[in-house]
Amino acid sequence: MTRQSGRQDVIVDGLLGFAVFAVVAIAAGADVSDTGNLTPLAYALAGVLGGLMLVRRRWPVTVVLTTSALIVANYVLDLPTIGLAVPAAAALYSAAEAGRTRWSTGSAAALVLVSTLARLLQAPTPPTSWGTN
Repeated sequence: MTRQSGRQDVIVDGLLGFAVFAVVAIAAGADVSDTGNLTPLAYALAGVLGGLMLVRRRWPVTVVLTTSALIVANYVLDLPTIGLAVPAAAALYSAAEAGRTRWSTGSAAALVLVSTLARLLQAPTPPTSWGTN
């Protein structure tokens, strides 16, 4: 890696980390799921998810597993819904790019399963919950 590309990687990861933080914090603040559980913990979670993007190239499996665990913890703690795509996309991509496709695929499948189960438990009938995640 050249010095220039290393600097670009740091800039890209910093911008990506900020974008993840901002989107998750805005989603938590909007609280579209109307949990009423908007706490400093929701914003701290956004900060940690954004911060993980800074080390995603160095430890891709750790980042994808930690990101997945934090998203699941968000559901378990009944914090405002943050969705899956933004916080997980870069982590899943980084793990796959690093040749850890089984970790990436397994984490993605687990996240979709947990998210679907959480939605089914929240809604009175399955069609109500489909398409709202």
